Amino acid sequence: GIWQICAQRSANITHLHTNACGDFMLMSCEGWFAVRGYPEFEAFSFNIDSMGLLAAHYAGYQEVSLLPPCVCFHIEHGIGSGWTPEGEKHLFGRLEKTGILNPEWPVLMPLVDEMRKEQRTLEFNNANCGLADVELPERTLGNSTPIAETELERLTKLAETHPVSAIQPAYDLDRLTLAHERRTRQEEVVVSITDLMSEMERVVFYIPDSQGGYSETSTIAYRVHPRLTTSLIFRFDEFPHRFPLRFDPCQCPGLITINAVTVFDVSRGKMIWEFPGREISQFAVGGTAVLANGVLSQPRGVKKLLSSSQEPTGKRALSLISTGLDPQLIFPPLPENVEFPLEIAIEFNIIPSHSVPD
Repeated sequence: GIWQICAQRSANITHLHTNACGDFMLMSCEGWFAVRGYPEFEAFSFNIDSMGLLAAHYAGYQEVSLLPPCVCFHIEHGIGSGWTPEGEKHLFGRLEKTGILNPEWPVLMPLVDEMRKEQRTLEFNNANCGLADVELPERTLGNSTPIAETELERLTKLAETHPVSAIQPAYDLDRLTLAHERRTRQEEVVVSITDLMSEMERVVFYIPDSQGGYSETSTIAYRVHPRLTTSLIFRFDEFPHRFPLRFDPCQCPGLITINAVTVFDVSRGKMIWEFPGREISQFAVGGTAVLANGVLSQPRGVKKLLSSSQEPTGKRALSLISTGLDPQLIFPPLPENVEFPLEIAIEFNIIPSHSVPD
C-alpha cells in the first residue's frame, strides 16, 4: 500500500533518488525559479539532473519518489547518444574523442559537500538562466500560424552573440575540472610522500659516554630513504674519543654498502683519515651486522673486518649484511691529539631485504 517515499530534510545524497532522476522530475514553478533550473554546464548532460535535485533538496524542498504503479517511462536512448549499458563504452569514447566535458561525481562532489555543509543551495546559474533575458515569440497552443521571417532573423542574429550558458563563472565546468585535477595531483603527492615517509630508515651515530657505553640520549640521527645513495655529514662538538663511535646505518635486515667515510678536523681544516684510503680492518661490526665476504669473532660480540669488497669499477666499498634490526659499524678510536669540532661525512645506501627479489 506504500506509493511514495519522502526523504527527510537531513537526508544525505545516498538517500535521495539521483539515479536518472531527470527521466521524470516535477517541481513547482516557484521551486524551479528558486534553484534557477538545472546547472547549465557547457558539457554532456550527465549528472545535471541529479545536481538539480540536490540543489532543490538543499533549497528546502522535499523529494517524493513515486513507486509503481506510479511510474513513467521514456524512449530508450540510441546507442552512444545517452547512457545505456550496451552503449556506455561508445558514448564515453565519443565524448573523449570530441573533447566534450562530462560532469562526473568526483568533479561535482565538492559542490555537494558545500551545499550540505552550509545547508543551502548554490546559485549555479545567473539570473538570465532559461533565456530569461531573451524575448521569444509566443503562440497559443494549437495555433499553426508561421512565425514572421523578421522575428526569425532577429533570433538568428541574437543566437550568434548570446551566451550559450548562464552558468556562473565560479561553477564553470572547465574550472571545476581543472580544480579536480589539481586536487588529484596533490592527493597523489601526499600519498607518495606518505609512502616515502613510511619507508624511511633511521640512521644513528651513537656517541660514547665517559665509560664507553652507548645510549639513546647521546646520538645524532637522520632519516634516509633506502635504495637511494645517501651522503650525510655528522658534526661532533666533543666526546671521550678514546672510545669508538658506533654507526647504525639502518634498523632493518638488508644489504648495506658504504662507499666512503671521511673524518675532518674542522678547527684545523685537516683531514684525519678517510675511506677508501684508510685500512679498513680498523673498523669492526657488531649487533646484527656481518661482513658480506667474511668475519672473525671478537670479544663482546664485536667482529673484526677482514677486507672490503671490490666493485666492478675497482672502487673499494664496504658491504655489510644486516640480519636483523640492529646492524652496527664500530669506528676505530680517533688519534689522541684530535681537536674538536669534528665532522664525519659518510656515503652509503641500504637495500632492505623486502626489496630484494627472491
